[in-house]
Amino acid sequence: MRKCSASRSPLRGFDWTDAYAAIASREKLLVITGNTRIVAAKTDGDGSIGSVHGVDTLTGARRRWRGRMFIDATGDGWLGYFAHAKFRFGSEGKAEFGEQYAPDEPNLRTMSGSLFSGIGRSKGYCAAFWGWKTRGGNFPFTAPEWANLPLSPKKFNPATKCKVFNGAPIEHPHEIDDVADPEYARDYLIRMSVTYWDWCKNHSANKADGEPWKMIFIPYTNARREGMRLMGDYTLTEKDQMEGRQFKDAIGYGGYPITTHDSGGTFQSNGDYYRPEPKPYGIPFRSLYSANVPNLLMCGRCCSMSHRALGSMRVQSTCAVTGQAAGLAAANCVKTGLSPREYGKRHIRDLQNELKAAGVHFSPPND
Repeated sequence: MRKCSASRSPLRGFDWTDAYAAIASREKLLVITGNTRIVAAKTDGDGSIGSVHGVDTLTGARRRWRGRMFIDATGDGWLGYFAHAKFRFGSEGKAEFGEQYAPDEPNLRTMSGSLFSGIGRSKGYCAAFWGWKTRGGNFPFTAPEWANLPLSPKKFNPATKCKVFNGAPIEHPHEIDDVADPEYARDYLIRMSVTYWDWCKNHSANKADGEPWKMIFIPYTNARREGMRLMGDYTLTEKDQMEGRQFKDAIGYGGYPITTHDSGGTFQSNGDYYRPEPKPYGIPFRSLYSANVPNLLMCGRCCSMSHRALGSMRVQSTCAVTGQAAGLAAANCVKTGLSPREYGKRHIRDLQNELKAAGVHFSPPND
Protein backbone atom coordinates (compact mmCIF):
# COMPACT_ATOMS: atom_id res chain seq x y z
CA MET A 1 0.00 0.00 0.00
CA ARG A 2 1.26 3.46 -0.85
CA LYS A 3 2.04 5.77 2.02
CA CYS A 4 0.93 9.37 1.97
CA SER A 5 2.92 11.64 4.25
CA ALA A 6 1.13 14.66 5.72
CA SER A 7 4.29 16.72 5.33
CA ARG A 8 4.49 15.98 1.60
CA SER A 9 0.84 16.50 0.73
CA PRO A 10 -0.21 19.98 -0.45
CA LEU A 11 -3.54 19.27 1.23
CA ARG A 12 -1.88 18.30 4.52
CA GLY A 13 -3.46 14.92 4.16
CA PHE A 14 -2.70 11.52 5.57
CA ASP A 15 -3.81 7.94 5.41
CA TRP A 16 -3.92 5.14 7.96
CA THR A 17 -1.44 2.81 6.29
CA ASP A 18 1.18 3.26 9.01
CA ALA A 19 -1.31 2.48 11.78
CA TYR A 20 -2.52 -0.65 10.02
CA ALA A 21 1.04 -1.77 9.33
CA ALA A 22 1.96 -1.36 13.00
CA ILE A 23 -0.99 -3.50 14.11
CA ALA A 24 -0.35 -6.16 11.45
CA SER A 25 3.37 -6.38 12.32
CA ARG A 26 2.48 -7.71 15.79
CA GLU A 27 0.74 -10.73 14.24
CA LYS A 28 3.60 -13.13 13.62
CA LEU A 29 1.52 -15.61 11.60
CA LEU A 30 -0.05 -12.97 9.37
CA VAL A 31 1.14 -12.80 5.76
CA ILE A 32 -0.06 -9.85 3.68
CA THR A 33 -0.19 -10.19 -0.10
CA GLY A 34 -0.89 -6.81 -1.68
CA ASN A 35 -2.30 -5.94 -5.11
CA THR A 36 -3.95 -9.34 -5.35
CA ARG A 37 -7.46 -10.05 -6.55
CA ILE A 38 -9.31 -13.30 -5.86
CA VAL A 39 -10.43 -14.80 -9.17
CA ALA A 40 -11.49 -18.36 -8.31
CA ALA A 41 -12.18 -20.84 -5.54
CA LYS A 42 -12.12 -24.64 -5.72
CA THR A 43 -14.60 -26.54 -3.60
CA ASP A 44 -14.67 -30.10 -2.32
CA GLY A 45 -17.48 -32.61 -2.58
CA ASP A 46 -19.36 -31.24 0.43
CA GLY A 47 -19.14 -27.68 -0.89
CA SER A 48 -16.27 -26.65 1.40
CA ILE A 49 -13.60 -24.38 -0.01
CA GLY A 50 -10.37 -26.28 -0.62
CA SER A 51 -8.28 -23.50 -2.16
CA VAL A 52 -8.52 -19.88 -3.28
CA HIS A 53 -6.78 -18.49 -6.37
CA GLY A 54 -5.59 -14.93 -6.82
CA VAL A 55 -3.85 -12.79 -9.44
CA ASP A 56 -1.38 -9.98 -8.80
CA THR A 57 -3.00 -6.99 -10.49
CA LEU A 58 0.41 -5.47 -11.33
CA THR A 59 2.45 -8.45 -12.50
CA GLY A 60 -0.18 -11.02 -13.42
CA ALA A 61 1.47 -13.60 -11.17
CA ARG A 62 -0.93 -16.26 -9.91
CA ARG A 63 -1.05 -17.67 -6.41
CA ARG A 64 -3.04 -20.34 -4.60
CA TRP A 65 -3.89 -20.61 -0.92
CA ARG A 66 -5.14 -23.72 0.84
CA GLY A 67 -6.86 -23.58 4.19
CA ARG A 68 -9.35 -25.10 6.59
CA MET A 69 -11.33 -21.91 7.20
CA PHE A 70 -11.88 -18.91 4.95
CA ILE A 71 -13.33 -15.46 5.60
CA ASP A 72 -14.84 -13.31 2.88
CA ALA A 73 -13.86 -9.74 3.77
CA THR A 74 -13.93 -8.47 0.20
CA GLY A 75 -16.94 -6.26 0.83
CA ASP A 76 -18.49 -7.28 -2.48
CA GLY A 77 -18.72 -10.98 -1.63
CA TRP A 78 -16.40 -12.27 -4.35
CA LEU A 79 -14.95 -15.21 -2.44
CA GLY A 80 -18.43 -16.45 -1.61
CA TYR A 81 -19.52 -15.93 -5.21
CA PHE A 82 -16.67 -18.04 -6.58
CA ALA A 83 -17.38 -20.71 -3.95
CA HIS A 84 -21.07 -20.87 -5.03
CA ALA A 85 -22.34 -19.48 -1.73
CA LYS A 86 -25.95 -18.35 -1.65
CA PHE A 87 -26.17 -14.59 -2.02
CA ARG A 88 -28.52 -11.66 -2.50
CA PHE A 89 -28.08 -8.64 -4.72
CA GLY A 90 -30.20 -5.52 -4.91
CA SER A 91 -33.26 -4.55 -2.88
CA GLU A 92 -35.85 -6.87 -1.40
CA GLY A 93 -39.51 -5.97 -1.75
CA LYS A 94 -41.42 -4.64 1.23
CA ALA A 95 -43.41 -7.83 1.73
CA GLU A 96 -40.46 -10.23 2.11
CA PHE A 97 -39.30 -9.02 5.51
CA GLY A 98 -41.99 -6.51 6.41
CA GLU A 99 -39.54 -3.62 6.06
CA GLN A 100 -41.31 -0.26 6.19
CA TYR A 101 -38.99 1.66 3.86
CA ALA A 102 -38.21 -1.11 1.36
CA PRO A 103 -39.52 -0.65 -2.21
CA ASP A 104 -42.90 -2.14 -3.02
CA GLU A 105 -41.29 -4.61 -5.43
CA PRO A 106 -37.78 -6.13 -5.40
CA ASN A 107 -35.22 -4.67 -7.80
CA LEU A 108 -31.52 -4.85 -8.65
CA ARG A 109 -30.67 -1.34 -7.51
CA THR A 110 -27.73 -0.98 -5.15
CA MET A 111 -26.36 1.98 -3.23
CA SER A 112 -24.03 4.19 -5.21
CA GLY A 113 -20.41 4.52 -4.29
CA SER A 114 -18.60 7.85 -4.09
CA LEU A 115 -15.17 8.95 -5.18
CA PHE A 116 -12.92 8.41 -2.18
CA SER A 117 -10.19 10.82 -1.17
CA GLY A 118 -7.62 9.55 1.30
CA ILE A 119 -6.17 13.01 1.77
CA GLY A 120 -7.37 16.38 2.91
CA ARG A 121 -9.11 17.73 5.94
CA SER A 122 -12.05 15.38 5.44
CA LYS A 123 -9.78 12.53 6.68
CA GLY A 124 -10.74 10.20 3.89
CA TYR A 125 -14.31 11.34 3.35
CA CYS A 126 -15.96 10.54 0.05
CA ALA A 127 -15.44 13.73 -1.92
CA ALA A 128 -16.37 14.80 -5.41
CA PHE A 129 -13.28 16.94 -5.84
CA TRP A 130 -10.77 19.04 -4.02
CA GLY A 131 -10.54 22.76 -4.57
CA TRP A 132 -8.07 25.33 -3.35
CA LYS A 133 -9.27 28.76 -2.31
CA THR A 134 -7.02 31.75 -2.92
CA ARG A 135 -7.25 35.35 -1.79
CA GLY A 136 -8.36 37.64 -4.52
CA GLY A 137 -7.82 35.14 -7.32
CA ASN A 138 -10.20 34.40 -10.16
CA PHE A 139 -9.99 31.05 -11.86
CA PRO A 140 -12.38 30.65 -14.82
CA PHE A 141 -13.40 27.13 -15.71
CA THR A 142 -14.51 25.75 -19.07
CA ALA A 143 -16.06 22.32 -18.86
CA PRO A 144 -14.96 19.62 -21.32
CA GLU A 145 -17.57 18.30 -23.72
CA TRP A 146 -18.03 15.07 -21.78
CA ALA A 147 -19.09 16.91 -18.62
CA ASN A 148 -22.64 17.40 -19.85
CA LEU A 149 -24.77 15.27 -17.53
CA PRO A 150 -28.34 16.50 -16.91
CA LEU A 151 -29.09 18.27 -13.64
CA SER A 152 -32.45 18.17 -11.90
CA PRO A 153 -34.17 21.55 -12.47
CA LYS A 154 -35.75 21.27 -9.03
CA LYS A 155 -32.42 20.88 -7.29
CA PHE A 156 -30.12 22.88 -9.54
CA ASN A 157 -32.26 25.83 -10.55
CA PRO A 158 -30.62 29.27 -10.92
CA ALA A 159 -31.61 30.27 -7.38
CA THR A 160 -29.88 27.29 -5.79
CA LYS A 161 -26.71 28.16 -3.94
CA CYS A 162 -23.58 26.11 -4.44
CA LYS A 163 -22.52 25.58 -0.84
CA VAL A 164 -19.51 23.32 -1.20
CA PHE A 165 -16.32 23.86 -3.17
CA ASN A 166 -13.80 21.81 -1.21
CA GLY A 167 -15.46 18.43 -1.17
CA ALA A 168 -18.98 17.07 -1.70
CA PRO A 169 -20.34 13.54 -1.90
CA ILE A 170 -21.48 12.77 -5.44
CA GLU A 171 -23.52 9.62 -6.14
CA HIS A 172 -24.64 8.16 -9.45
CA PRO A 173 -28.13 6.69 -10.06
CA HIS A 174 -28.51 3.27 -8.48
CA GLU A 175 -29.14 1.52 -11.79
CA ILE A 176 -25.41 1.81 -12.46
CA ASP A 177 -23.75 -1.33 -11.14
CA ASP A 178 -20.57 -0.65 -9.14
CA VAL A 179 -19.78 -4.37 -8.99
CA ALA A 180 -20.44 -5.59 -12.54
CA ASP A 181 -19.05 -2.48 -14.27
CA PRO A 182 -16.82 -0.69 -11.75
CA GLU A 183 -14.82 1.32 -14.29
CA TYR A 184 -17.96 2.77 -15.87
CA ALA A 185 -19.31 3.61 -12.41
CA ARG A 186 -16.04 5.37 -11.50
CA ASP A 187 -15.92 7.28 -14.79
CA TYR A 188 -19.53 8.35 -14.40
CA LEU A 189 -18.76 9.73 -10.93
CA ILE A 190 -15.84 11.69 -12.38
CA ARG A 191 -18.16 13.11 -15.06
CA MET A 192 -20.61 14.07 -12.34
CA SER A 193 -17.87 15.79 -10.34
CA VAL A 194 -16.76 17.90 -13.29
CA THR A 195 -20.36 18.67 -14.27
CA TYR A 196 -21.08 19.85 -10.74
CA TRP A 197 -17.94 21.97 -10.61
CA ASP A 198 -18.96 23.60 -13.90
CA TRP A 199 -22.39 24.39 -12.44
CA CYS A 200 -20.85 25.92 -9.32
CA LYS A 201 -18.41 28.05 -11.32
CA ASN A 202 -20.60 29.08 -14.25
CA HIS A 203 -24.31 28.51 -13.64
CA SER A 204 -25.17 28.91 -9.97
CA ALA A 205 -26.78 32.18 -8.91
CA ASN A 206 -23.90 32.45 -6.43
CA LYS A 207 -21.16 31.63 -8.90
CA ALA A 208 -19.23 34.71 -7.79
CA ASP A 209 -18.50 32.86 -4.56
CA GLY A 210 -16.61 30.31 -6.62
CA GLU A 211 -14.29 32.72 -8.42
CA PRO A 212 -11.34 32.32 -6.01
CA TRP A 213 -11.61 28.51 -6.13
CA LYS A 214 -9.42 26.35 -8.35
CA MET A 215 -9.90 22.64 -8.86
CA ILE A 216 -6.68 20.81 -8.07
CA PHE A 217 -7.65 17.19 -7.58
CA ILE A 218 -10.40 14.69 -8.41
CA PRO A 219 -10.32 11.36 -6.53
CA TYR A 220 -10.35 8.33 -8.79
CA THR A 221 -11.21 5.51 -6.37
CA ASN A 222 -14.85 4.50 -6.17
CA ALA A 223 -15.67 3.71 -2.54
CA ARG A 224 -18.48 1.22 -3.09
CA ARG A 225 -21.24 0.89 -0.53
CA GLU A 226 -22.88 -2.31 -1.70
CA GLY A 227 -22.13 -5.52 -3.53
CA MET A 228 -23.33 -9.07 -3.00
CA ARG A 229 -24.56 -10.11 0.44
CA LEU A 230 -23.79 -13.73 1.32
CA MET A 231 -26.61 -15.59 2.99
CA GLY A 232 -26.16 -17.20 6.39
CA ASP A 233 -28.49 -19.06 8.73
CA TYR A 234 -30.07 -15.72 9.65
CA THR A 235 -30.74 -12.61 7.57
CA LEU A 236 -30.62 -9.40 9.61
CA THR A 237 -33.39 -6.96 8.61
CA GLU A 238 -34.46 -3.36 8.97
CA LYS A 239 -37.22 -4.57 11.30
CA ASP A 240 -34.62 -6.15 13.62
CA GLN A 241 -32.75 -2.88 13.70
CA MET A 242 -35.73 -0.62 14.25
CA GLU A 243 -36.98 -2.83 17.10
CA GLY A 244 -33.52 -3.00 18.66
CA ARG A 245 -33.58 -6.77 18.67
CA GLN A 246 -30.90 -8.50 20.73
CA PHE A 247 -29.89 -12.06 19.89
CA LYS A 248 -28.67 -14.89 22.08
CA ASP A 249 -25.80 -15.44 19.65
CA ALA A 250 -24.91 -11.74 19.31
CA ILE A 251 -21.27 -10.91 18.64
CA GLY A 252 -21.67 -7.14 18.99
CA TYR A 253 -24.13 -4.43 18.11
CA GLY A 254 -24.80 -1.66 15.61
CA GLY A 255 -26.82 1.53 15.66
CA TYR A 256 -25.91 3.73 12.68
CA PRO A 257 -28.88 5.36 10.87
CA ILE A 258 -30.34 3.18 8.11
CA THR A 259 -28.96 5.19 5.22
CA THR A 260 -29.42 3.69 1.76
CA HIS A 261 -28.86 7.01 -0.05
CA ASP A 262 -30.92 8.32 -2.92
CA SER A 263 -31.70 5.85 -5.67
CA GLY A 264 -31.97 8.70 -8.17
CA GLY A 265 -28.43 9.83 -7.47
CA THR A 266 -27.24 13.33 -6.63
CA PHE A 267 -28.33 14.93 -9.89
CA GLN A 268 -31.79 13.35 -10.17
CA SER A 269 -32.78 13.06 -6.55
CA ASN A 270 -36.17 11.46 -5.92
CA GLY A 271 -36.24 11.92 -2.17
CA ASP A 272 -35.87 8.33 -0.95
CA TYR A 273 -32.66 8.81 1.02
CA TYR A 274 -34.28 7.68 4.31
CA ARG A 275 -32.40 7.86 7.58
CA PRO A 276 -34.60 6.38 10.31
CA GLU A 277 -32.72 5.98 13.56
CA PRO A 278 -32.67 2.35 14.76
CA LYS A 279 -32.34 1.31 18.36
CA PRO A 280 -28.98 -0.29 19.21
CA TYR A 281 -29.40 -3.78 17.76
CA GLY A 282 -27.52 -7.04 18.12
CA ILE A 283 -25.60 -8.70 15.28
CA PRO A 284 -26.15 -12.48 15.33
CA PHE A 285 -23.29 -14.88 14.72
CA ARG A 286 -25.63 -16.80 12.39
CA SER A 287 -25.26 -13.89 9.93
CA LEU A 288 -21.49 -14.32 9.82
CA TYR A 289 -21.19 -17.76 8.22
CA SER A 290 -22.45 -19.16 4.94
CA ALA A 291 -25.66 -21.14 4.85
CA ASN A 292 -24.28 -23.63 2.29
CA VAL A 293 -20.45 -23.39 2.24
CA PRO A 294 -19.39 -25.23 5.44
CA ASN A 295 -16.04 -23.49 6.04
CA LEU A 296 -16.83 -19.94 4.94
CA LEU A 297 -17.35 -17.00 7.27
CA MET A 298 -17.95 -13.42 6.19
CA CYS A 299 -17.62 -9.98 7.67
CA GLY A 300 -18.24 -6.38 6.68
CA ARG A 301 -20.61 -5.45 3.88
CA CYS A 302 -21.14 -9.01 2.66
CA CYS A 303 -22.67 -10.41 5.85
CA SER A 304 -26.12 -11.98 5.74
CA MET A 305 -28.58 -9.08 5.80
CA SER A 306 -31.19 -7.33 3.71
CA HIS A 307 -30.48 -4.30 1.54
CA ARG A 308 -32.20 -2.06 4.09
CA ALA A 309 -30.22 -3.52 6.98
CA LEU A 310 -27.03 -2.93 5.02
CA GLY A 311 -27.84 0.78 5.16
CA SER A 312 -26.87 0.66 8.84
CA MET A 313 -24.37 -2.22 8.87
CA ARG A 314 -22.10 -1.00 6.04
CA VAL A 315 -20.14 1.62 8.02
CA GLN A 316 -16.56 0.95 9.06
CA SER A 317 -16.95 0.66 12.83
CA THR A 318 -19.77 -1.87 12.53
CA CYS A 319 -17.87 -3.78 9.83
CA ALA A 320 -14.89 -3.94 12.20
CA VAL A 321 -17.06 -5.57 14.88
CA THR A 322 -18.03 -8.34 12.46
CA GLY A 323 -14.43 -8.73 11.32
CA GLN A 324 -13.19 -9.22 14.87
CA ALA A 325 -15.84 -11.84 15.57
CA ALA A 326 -15.36 -13.70 12.28
CA GLY A 327 -11.59 -13.82 12.71
CA LEU A 328 -11.79 -15.12 16.27
CA ALA A 329 -14.46 -17.66 15.33
CA ALA A 330 -12.41 -18.92 12.38
CA ALA A 331 -9.39 -19.50 14.61
CA ASN A 332 -11.50 -21.35 17.16
CA CYS A 333 -13.10 -23.46 14.43
CA VAL A 334 -9.65 -24.60 13.35
CA LYS A 335 -8.73 -25.43 16.96
CA THR A 336 -11.91 -27.38 17.64
CA GLY A 337 -12.29 -28.95 14.20
CA LEU A 338 -15.89 -27.70 14.02
CA SER A 339 -17.71 -25.88 11.26
CA PRO A 340 -18.82 -22.31 12.07
CA ARG A 341 -22.40 -23.54 12.38
CA GLU A 342 -21.52 -26.27 14.86
CA TYR A 343 -19.12 -24.00 16.73
CA GLY A 344 -21.89 -21.43 17.12
CA LYS A 345 -24.28 -24.04 18.50
CA ARG A 346 -21.80 -25.49 20.99
CA HIS A 347 -19.50 -22.63 21.93
CA ILE A 348 -21.27 -19.32 21.36
CA ARG A 349 -20.83 -18.38 25.03
CA ASP A 350 -17.08 -19.01 24.77
CA LEU A 351 -16.90 -16.77 21.71
CA GLN A 352 -18.90 -14.04 23.43
CA ASN A 353 -16.71 -14.21 26.54
CA GLU A 354 -13.55 -13.87 24.45
CA LEU A 355 -15.04 -10.89 22.64
CA LYS A 356 -16.13 -9.29 25.91
CA ALA A 357 -12.61 -9.72 27.28
CA ALA A 358 -11.38 -7.82 24.21
CA GLY A 359 -13.78 -4.93 24.91
CA VAL A 360 -16.79 -5.82 22.75
CA HIS A 361 -20.14 -4.79 24.27
CA PHE A 362 -23.40 -6.74 24.28
CA SER A 363 -26.96 -6.18 25.43
CA PRO A 364 -29.18 -8.80 27.13
CA PRO A 365 -30.99 -10.92 24.50
CA ASN A 366 -34.70 -10.37 23.94
CA ASP A 367 -35.32 -13.09 21.36
